[in-house]
Amino acid sequence: MVKTLKASELAKALNIATAQISMAVKRSKLIRSDDKTFDIHHALNKLWIQKKLDQGCTFDINRAYIKGIIKKPTPIKQNKPKSEPKTKDRKSKKERGFDDGDELDNYACDKALHELKLLKNKAALAELQVSKMDGTLIPTDSVQDVVLWVIDTFHNTYSQEVKNLAETCIQVFGGDHDQLVELRKDLNESLVRQKNEAKESILSGIQGIIAEYKEVRGRGERK
Repeated sequence: MVKTLKASELAKALNIATAQISMAVKRSKLIRSDDKTFDIHHALNKLWIQKKLDQGCTFDINRAYIKGIIKKPTPIKQNKPKSEPKTKDRKSKKERGFDDGDELDNYACDKALHELKLLKNKAALAELQVSKMDGTLIPTDSVQDVVLWVIDTFHNTYSQEVKNLAETCIQVFGGDHDQLVELRKDLNESLVRQKNEAKESILSGIQGIIAEYKEVRGRGERK
């Protein structure tokens, strides 16, 4: 089975202009190999080809090798099989163990739908990977790390301000060194408690968003 195609061959197979192939390469929608060919089984290339099919294009590998103007291939006429001679003791299909073929047709249809669903899932995963590489999609664990880092940075910055605030309070309202130490301790414990509560609230909120997204997505897939 053909695995790689040149740009002109891929354009003929889809019955589109070669310029569309070049534009897709520039926009990183198609991946070209080192030998200037396209692997049609590559996940990203599959995704682009599937989008063209959704837009009404048809993929026919035979067109890739037709020179000049692309024409529809002439359908091959198949001779009808000769009917069996009728005999008096001829048995029906059911008597010979055959059915009408409905079960086989249903199996083939279910298999085709399953393969199409797998292809769409692979294409969606490939699109997510491309979005991650482009930086337009940030994983939830990275979001958590960034938010927690912001909270820790705020805590470390404000802890020094807590020391200065305690000294100011002692100077204004009066007090000795032991009272200064005790005031610093109380303010620092309050700051640590607020930091931990903020982290727990942020993590709980992110997990709630993830759970809600999964539930909504699950309802959509079951429709």
